[in-house]
This record gives sequence, C-alpha cells and structure tokens, in this order.
Amino acid sequence: MRLSDIPAIILVDDDQIIQLVNTSLLKKLGYKGLVYNLSDGKKLLDFLDAFMELLDETDQPNLIFLDLNMPYMNGWVFLDKFKEFPIHQRKRFRISILTSSFSTEDKSKALSYDRVDYYAVKPLDREKLLQILSEIK
Repeated sequence: MRLSDIPAIILVDDDQIIQLVNTSLLKKLGYKGLVYNLSDGKKLLDFLDAFMELLDETDQPNLIFLDLNMPYMNGWVFLDKFKEFPIHQRKRFRISILTSSFSTEDKSKALSYDRVDYYAVKPLDREKLLQILSEIK
C-alpha cells in the first residue's frame, strides 16, 4: 500500500512531542490525507463513534498508530473494546502499534489482535513507515 492510498491517519499517543514529530514526518513524506491526533484510547473510541458517521466508505482502510501505554485508557483496553465493533466497521481500519515497549510478549499479544498489522518501537521513521505500509493487508 502507498501512503497516498490511506484516506486518514489517526495518531494515538499521550506525548504531544511524539504526535508533532509523527505528523511532521507524514507531511514531509508527502501525505496529503487527514491526520488526527488523540491522546488516549477513550478519546479514540469517542472519535471513532463520530468518525464512522463522517467517513465515506472506501476500498482503502484508514490507519491507526496506537501507543500501548497511555493514561485514562491504554492501547490494550482500546484493542479489547475495538473487537466489539461490528466487522464492517473494523474493516475500515488497520492498526499499527507504535510504542516504547521492547517486550516480545507485548509484541506477540498485540499482533494476535484482528486488524493489527505491525508492531514498532518508537520513534516512527521513514523506514518503519514504509515497512508498515508493506504489511497492511
């Protein structure tokens, strides 16, 4: 998949510097789609509830970069709640974990979730982004 094929990218991280760096990287690489920055899993759930109504159905999935360690609602809780979404809604998104955790257990657990394609340790860079795009199914 090419970056230009993705209608929207949702960056979920409680660190505003990481959000700024990731948004800047996407723009630098020429991404012209929508970029949303959210600070935790609860805000992501609320956003998706509204987003489903606003987003046109497309053949290409939207991409979520999800941190695992966040206050209020972490990435694990979000992933468990996301499993409860109807399949036609889940199919509109692909998830890449972008975290500070080097744990092989975390990686294995994260990749066991439906719609999670990739697990990367921060920071996001051009090479990781290209690898993520190649893994989107």
